[in-house]
Formats: sequence, structure tokens, C-alpha cells
Amino acid sequence: MLSRRILLGSIVAPAVVLAAVSVAWACVPQGTLTLNPTQGAAGTRVMTSGSGFEGSEPIEIRWESRTGPILATTTTTGPSFNNVPITIPASATGGVHYVSAANTGEHADHSATAASFEVTGAAPGPQPPPPPPPPSNSADPHDHGSSAARAKAIKRCKRKYSAKRAKTAAQRRRMAKKRKACLKKAKRLGDDHDASSFSLASLPLFGS
Repeated sequence: MLSRRILLGSIVAPAVVLAAVSVAWACVPQGTLTLNPTQGAAGTRVMTSGSGFEGSEPIEIRWESRTGPILATTTTTGPSFNNVPITIPASATGGVHYVSAANTGEHADHSATAASFEVTGAAPGPQPPPPPPPPSNSADPHDHGSSAARAKAIKRCKRKYSAKRAKTAAQRRRMAKKRKACLKKAKRLGDDHDASSFSLASLPLFGS
């Protein structure tokens, strides 16, 4: 009778332990992982989202497997995360690869999950420098100064030969004629073919 009790106890005790372990693992969820986008060249920036993880532990996102290079670690504990950015390694070769996610603590093995990413090409190389600006059409290095002088001369022509200063129709006609000649010369200041032959002193408004 005693031997039967001992035998029964030796069977029941391991079963109880096994059942307790099974219940403990059953309480640990297995996560799910999604990638956006799911394909692209090496070096592509990808947003990762997951759910169903153990809520008391951070989550590591790794390349290829749970022991691969770490791409990101969530800054807050689970059970879910959204839009955590990762970058597909620039050295990744073409074809289907995997991004894994798992809790970082004792529940890592049970919570581990993965999603596939298809590498469609090599990482883009360094961008070439921008082309040099086209050569200026102006041969005069002081063109900016000439433009300022031209604008100033035009303004003074309009002020000096304003029709408001004429009292009679004859004076208005003479004023308009002088204004036209003054503006014509002023507008030619700074032109490539005429800048050297004109100066402010040559304008009528600086004469008597």
C-alpha cells in the first residue's frame, strides 16, 4: 500500500509542475509585427508596428532573427507599439529578408515574431554635387552697381522732367521731350555694349 502511494506521488508531482509551467507560458502572448513598406532598396526607412506582446517589457526589433543586429528598441513597454522607425541595412542583398520583434526579458522566446521585407535593390550611392551655375551673360563685374545707377538715373529723370512742373501746353511738350530723352539714356546705363560710354554726368538732368 505504501509503495503504491509513493509511485502515485512520483507521477502526480511532475505533472503538477508541468501544468503550472504550461499555465505560466499560456499567459505570455505571442506578438505580431507589420512593416510599412514591405519592400524597397537597401537603406529604406521602414515604419514598424506591433501588438500582442508582454506588457511589462520593452521590445527589440532586429534584422533577420532574434539574435541579429538590433534595428530599434521601443522606448516604452508593450503590449503594442506604432510607427517605430527602422532602416534596412545598407549592406542587405536583394531578396526576401526578415525583421523580428520580441520582448527583451524572460518572455523573449515565446513572444518572438517576424515579418518579411523584400530588398529590391542596392542602397543609393552618394549624390553627385550640383552642377555649377551657368556663366553670367554680363561681361561687366560691376553690373550690379550699374543696375543701381540705372534705377537711380531713371528715378531722377522722372522727378526732374515731371509734367507737373509745366505751366503751359508748350512747356509740357518740351518737358515730355526732355523726359523721353533722359529716360532713354538712363535705361541704357549698365548694358554690356553701352555701359562704358555713359555716365550719370552725361544725362541732361545733370547739365544746365
